[in-house]
Amino acid sequence: MFPFFKNAMWPWAALAVGRRPFSALLSGLALAAIVMLTGIALLLPRSMADTTAAMLERAPDLVVRRVGPGGWMPMPASEAAAHALAVRGVTTAQPRVWGVMAGANGPVTVWGMTAIPPEIKAAIEWNMTKPGTDWQGNVAIVGGGVADLPGQWGGGPPPRVLGRLPHGFDMATHDLVLMPADAARRLLTLPEGHAGDLAVTVFHPEEAEALRPDLADAFPWPVQIATRSEALGRGRTRAGQAGALAALALIPAVLGLCLLAAATVREGMGRRGEAGLLKALGWSTMDIVRLHLYQGLIIALPGLAAGMALAYGALFRPGARWPAALMAGLTGPIGSAAPHLRLHPSGAAWALLEMAALVMLPYLMAILWPALRLASTPPASDMETIHGV
Repeated sequence: MFPFFKNAMWPWAALAVGRRPFSALLSGLALAAIVMLTGIALLLPRSMADTTAAMLERAPDLVVRRVGPGGWMPMPASEAAAHALAVRGVTTAQPRVWGVMAGANGPVTVWGMTAIPPEIKAAIEWNMTKPGTDWQGNVAIVGGGVADLPGQWGGGPPPRVLGRLPHGFDMATHDLVLMPADAARRLLTLPEGHAGDLAVTVFHPEEAEALRPDLADAFPWPVQIATRSEALGRGRTRAGQAGALAALALIPAVLGLCLLAAATVREGMGRRGEAGLLKALGWSTMDIVRLHLYQGLIIALPGLAAGMALAYGALFRPGARWPAALMAGLTGPIGSAAPHLRLHPSGAAWALLEMAALVMLPYLMAILWPALRLASTPPASDMETIHGV
């Protein structure tokens, strides 16, 4: 690789590009824009799927909800947990208190917790000097998208906000209101000792689907059971929809690449006289082809690097909002501001390599094809082009 870049042809190529600075700059900027759009279209669905999978790693294997003729119903917490634990293979069954309420600027998700986990407590932006010491009564911790709570919330005064969850958690907590379990149960009008659903973990997570029929038969009332794999599938479907929407950006990108290639071909076809002069001076066919290739690379490599950097930065910079605004269902239930996202960049390198190949191969072919045609013509024919014969 290093001898390739040490080739003496590079200075000649640089001088040739320098004779047309405006054309070279325009081509480089156009290529950078095409690379950026293509990179975003390829990276967005993959990063959303990876981020969803990372978020669901700590999700329960199964979620059980009681249903009735009117839809969802609360379930007796202790009784439901006992029925679930009676199924062979179930290791834990945790009743959860949660529901959806009307907030000041849209619906919010109310989640009841008996205690704040240490990892959450460490990340909260507290409004008090001794965080977590007053987790009882009508208090709350709100997500980054909860601007305000109505003056009369659930028929009573709004909770006292102790702190806010940072924007780095927005993908999961944008519209979340954490409250003590008893206060959340009263606000959601859940009867005492009842829960909204049951989070179940099993000994072998890969057998969660097989345990679903046994778990459903264990309850004396109708239930609806969802698995973690189903939630992951919904996340991937949503990411695929976002990818299809982002793929629309490929249409102008491909058109722009075709126009750029056509301009490159036309410019190359206008250099017959230059090629004839070089051959008359002793340049070989491969020398002329390499010269055109190096000229194209001098323009393309900076544009490719800039486009890849812009695509990566647009998606993975901390606090980016536009991916959430682009995705269906993540347009931001609180006001018009979409959640701040921190996408997972695990598959970014491979996607960027795919994008580089997708863009650079047609561009290089557009450079090499006219170069081969120029180099294969007889020198006398090219010299006639110089003299206008």
